[in-house]
Amino acid sequence: MNSDQRRDLAHRLVGAARAVGAFSLALTVEAVSNDPQDTEILARMRAQIDSLIPHLVHLITSEERAKG
Repeated sequence: MNSDQRRDLAHRLVGAARAVGAFSLALTVEAVSNDPQDTEILARMRAQIDSLIPHLVHLITSEERAKG
C-alpha cells in the first residue's frame, strides 16, 4: 500500500473509530493520515486495533444473544 492509499484509508478509519467511541484509536489513525510513513505510529495503530478486536467481538456476540 502506498502513502496516498494509506492516507485515504486512515481518513476513513478516523470517522469509523469515532462512530464506535474509539477516540484514542481515532487520534492515532488521524496521526497516520498526517504522516502515513511513520512506522511508530503505524505500529501503535496496529496494537490498538488488535486490542479492540476482542472487545468488538464480545459486543457483537452479546447483541446476537440478546436478540436470539
